[in-house]
Amino acid sequence: MKKFTFVVSLCFCVLSVLAQSPFQGRILYQNKFLLPNGQDITESASKIMGAQQDYYINANNYKSILNGQQANMQLYNSRDNKYYSIDGNKTAQIFDASTETAKIEKIEKQDGPFDILGRKCKGLIMTAGSVKTTYYYDESLKVEIQPFSKHKFGNWIDYLEASSGALPLAFIIESPQYTWKSEAIKVEEMKLDDSFFSLPADVKLKN
Repeated sequence: MKKFTFVVSLCFCVLSVLAQSPFQGRILYQNKFLLPNGQDITESASKIMGAQQDYYINANNYKSILNGQQANMQLYNSRDNKYYSIDGNKTAQIFDASTETAKIEKIEKQDGPFDILGRKCKGLIMTAGSVKTTYYYDESLKVEIQPFSKHKFGNWIDYLEASSGALPLAFIIESPQYTWKSEAIKVEEMKLDDSFFSLPADVKLKN
């Protein structure tokens, strides 16, 4: 579970605003899964990991909702710097987001441009141990870095600093076990109050 939450956290912390003002809203990702030999296992893996990920963010918090069985939601609140991983049984595991889960060994930038949703994106490759993650981001879509400055879990602050606050429109996670490809299919700007990112009342905390 810790490995999965590390991967999700690595990846998903999402989108920002046009013209310099921080983005609030939703980004919808479509997932694809492959074995190291290139075999497409999306149909079976999606039942566990989720075929899609719905990501919401405001100035201080984010929430990721997957439609798979293993992890239903990831929630981060900058107020207490806690990261919650909520499974399909509505049980939450809490992580101290100030804890670094892996050491980033190498960061490589790619100029691109790479086209995603008609936006010209740049690339960023981050390597941690045997896991390589490639992000594609539009420089005009940004969040303020400061509210997430203590978010070391999943190396999120490492990514934000490397991309100057630009958030991913796509990512590819390559591990020895599988490759996870995720790409945005929809972006919506909307105002989200901090209460939207509260832990649901029916969620139980894992002992």
